[in-house]
Amino acid sequence: MSVESPPSSSPGSQPASGLPPLPVLSPPSPSPASPAPLSSRSRVVPLLAGAIWGIVYGVLLQLLFRAPFMKRFIELMSVGMIFLLPVAIGFLVVFYVGWKERSQPLPWRYALLGPWSAVGPCLLLSFLVGWEGAFCLMFATPVFLLMSTLGGLLAKLALRFVERRMQRGSPQALQSGALLLAVVLLTPLSSGFLESNIVPPESIHRVLTEIDIAAPRDIVWSEIVRVPRIAAEENSHGMFYKLGFPKPIEATLSYEGIGGVRHARFEKGLLFIETVTEWESQRLLSFRIQADAHMTKLDPHVVVGGQYFDVLQGTYEIVPGSRPDHVTLRLWSRFRLNTHFNGYAGFLGDSLMRDIQNSILHVVKRRCETRAQRAPL
Repeated sequence: MSVESPPSSSPGSQPASGLPPLPVLSPPSPSPASPAPLSSRSRVVPLLAGAIWGIVYGVLLQLLFRAPFMKRFIELMSVGMIFLLPVAIGFLVVFYVGWKERSQPLPWRYALLGPWSAVGPCLLLSFLVGWEGAFCLMFATPVFLLMSTLGGLLAKLALRFVERRMQRGSPQALQSGALLLAVVLLTPLSSGFLESNIVPPESIHRVLTEIDIAAPRDIVWSEIVRVPRIAAEENSHGMFYKLGFPKPIEATLSYEGIGGVRHARFEKGLLFIETVTEWESQRLLSFRIQADAHMTKLDPHVVVGGQYFDVLQGTYEIVPGSRPDHVTLRLWSRFRLNTHFNGYAGFLGDSLMRDIQNSILHVVKRRCETRAQRAPL
């Protein structure tokens, strides 16, 4: 009697039990590591270090620009100080972080916003130590943020340039990066030296504001020739007053007519000595202005009658209003600017003068209309 041997199983055959074969598991293939996010814990130290380097550089340049022994060599109100310094700060911050973390790509988002981590503290320190007042700080902040972002973008491009040279095996790649950084960091200082030897151009600006007043000409005229003391609650208009610019207090007149001298007093010791040059009763009052601000505590860059800014002339004009019982009061001013960036400074000066003139016109309007309502019919 013969015994048949069991059939041999092959890899593709089913087992005798009829169950499907177990799948063969292979170890997973390693996937490429994804770059760590910029905010990961391992990258916090370079981010902080980059911000600190930017702050240190910004403060040192401020100290150098403001040092008494450097006044004859470096122009403080210069393109280098206002525009190129934030570019250099932004470049330093992004270039440092990108170089320290060059094994992982630096996001464009950080190139745009990373410089603000140094520029913001620099501006705050300038305000706290008294280098800048609230007025200058408000208008410097947009420029510093924008220009520092530009510096960050330039640093991102510089990093890509250095990286490509390294990939091609260039032995001068590191030297190229160091040279680019040095050139950018020295640019504000070099510009300050050059601008100190260039006389800034003079720019004359004229600002017109007007307001409709429900009062007769004689009442309006009497309120602009002499201005009785203005109470604090009357000066509710004026954004720049909230930033520390002096508010008007009163205006006196020595005598009526051409040659009369008006003393327009503002807070903080600011005085405008206004000599009447045109006088047409109940229609036109124009005067030449000389500012006396030696007792005034203002930002040194916006001292009226100073090196950079001065008010030259003022004019009141009364014309027919929108209705028979109304008049329109116009207030003109003419002022001078002497900076290396008169385009931007002109925008600031126009904004300042328009704000002050509008606040004065609102005071006059309120007083005139109150008197007109109380006048007997």
